[in-house]
Amino acid sequence: MRRLQESYHKHLESINEIYDALIKNALSDTYSGTLRMPKGELQFHIEEATGLSGEAVETLALVLADVAAMMCSCRGIGHHPRFLLHDSPREADLDRHIYSRYLRSMWILTNEYGGQDKAPFQYIVTTTSKPPKDLEAAICLRLEAHPETKMLFGRLLPNPPTKEQFELFGEEDKM
Repeated sequence: MRRLQESYHKHLESINEIYDALIKNALSDTYSGTLRMPKGELQFHIEEATGLSGEAVETLALVLADVAAMMCSCRGIGHHPRFLLHDSPREADLDRHIYSRYLRSMWILTNEYGGQDKAPFQYIVTTTSKPPKDLEAAICLRLEAHPETKMLFGRLLPNPPTKEQFELFGEEDKM
């Protein structure tokens, strides 16, 4: 039991170190990422001497908590599938400067792990805001809302049928 507890605490310490490094890289060394476990619930926080708070901080804390989980899996901690999709953690949510630093830190991380073709993870970020100019090479696919040819599937997808139209199984398929 003692060995299990030691392993558990060692993993928590590793997760905290990874999260803290991500926070420092995305913001600056004056910030720290910390883990707390009140009542057994893992919580990720960003701390700074001035008591930084707000929606942007909470958004970044959650986004980088996801990245920390993925990076832990790359180091053999946990069971994250190493696939992560963040849908539009954009500058309106994060502030342009923080948004740019976050994107740059993710690009650096990808390159430290072998680049786009060799990194042991896949991280997709969708955004409606332009990334910094120095990250143009990181764009794999540029999509637009118009015209349809620039959409992901080259067309608008139809709306799903209404409840009245939708029947999962026909009468002949029921058991």
